[in-house]
Amino acid sequence: MTRLALLLAALLLAGCGGPVAGQRNLNDSPEVAACRGEARRDPGVIAANRGMNFQNQNNMDRVRAEVAEAERRTFNACLRRKGLPLPGGVEARGLSRF
Repeated sequence: MTRLALLLAALLLAGCGGPVAGQRNLNDSPEVAACRGEARRDPGVIAANRGMNFQNQNNMDRVRAEVAEAERRTFNACLRRKGLPLPGGVEARGLSRF
């Protein structure tokens, strides 16, 4: 009985552990933050945002999709230039437009 209690206590404590020491999350790195900032300041993103018509929901949806695609493209290009791994493993699916 005591062995079982010790085993359960050890398993519970092991499950509460944090990340391995020295392991770094790439999403928190300064290089990734710089690429996110560059993507937000990209002229293509800014130009796409200027086309937003707040009184037309269809326009807003379309422009948001265009802005997201432009940001993603610029962000990935920045990561490639810096030699960092790209996020995800599958290319983002584009929205179908009818």
